[in-house]
Amino acid sequence: MQIALMLALFSLLAGVMSSYVVTAVVSTPQLSKALASETLAYFRGVDRVVNREFTPNQLQAMPVNMTMQDFMNQSAIRQLAPGQWGNPMLDAWGRSLRVMRQPLRQTVALSREVSVPVTGFVFISAGADGVFQTELPSQQIAGSTNTAGLNLARLQSIVAPTGSDDLVFAFTDEEAQRETYAMVKARLERIATVMMKDYQTKINVFKAVHDEAYRVQLLTNPTAVAPDLTVLLLTDPNAPSFADVNTEAARRDLGVLEEFVALERMLPNNGRMRVELTSSNLRLGATLTLSNFSTSPSPWPVVNLSIVLNGGIN
Repeated sequence: MQIALMLALFSLLAGVMSSYVVTAVVSTPQLSKALASETLAYFRGVDRVVNREFTPNQLQAMPVNMTMQDFMNQSAIRQLAPGQWGNPMLDAWGRSLRVMRQPLRQTVALSREVSVPVTGFVFISAGADGVFQTELPSQQIAGSTNTAGLNLARLQSIVAPTGSDDLVFAFTDEEAQRETYAMVKARLERIATVMMKDYQTKINVFKAVHDEAYRVQLLTNPTAVAPDLTVLLLTDPNAPSFADVNTEAARRDLGVLEEFVALERMLPNNGRMRVELTSSNLRLGATLTLSNFSTSPSPWPVVNLSIVLNGGIN
């Protein structure tokens, strides 16, 4: 009786374990598909980090002198690493990735005024078979110093050959650079608009004073000459001019401190942004120029945003 009961319990337990094992088994195709999805999700995650964090915050995807190994070891990328490995240089199978950046950053003109460095990346996993079959026209793998040319268009056209299970993912930070440029331009245009309105207000007050003086003159002198506002702006020592916005107090008074703070947040080494007003006479009009981001070298090699401020005469 006791032996029979034990055999019955053993049979029941074996049946339960057998059912558990059967339901837990994942076929090789299913596993490969899951690991491929996880690897591609990792590649897309790195793309997001570069375009939403690195480039917007430092005006470039990575410094020129940074190796790919150091780039991949940054915490924002390391925490995305697939699988159980926790290694940003491995795919979900635990095999080494090929990670390449375009060796020489390509300068892309975002407008007539600004050209910026755009960096391209290619991530390649050998897939389930573990054999790399995708050829690269130029490689910079894990910090290699190979600088053979590869333009962005060619980089983004790299694909796995027909029949290969390689996983290939190419991207650039051009989108982030364009968005950053749009933000810079919008901030500068707001500064220019506020300066223009402030100047126009001063002109209106200045003109009202002289118009009132002329009206009083007419009461006793019908032949009095009407004031010429242009001449007055050039000759009257009390004539208004555009505000200097290169002090924090002036920026706060004009309501543009937030714009400058946002722009200067991108500068290297806590740099300061200076706006220059250039004209033969600032009272008649000026060109507002974002002449440089900082006294330190900027990742953007050319920054020459200018906005014409028309004279304050309507």
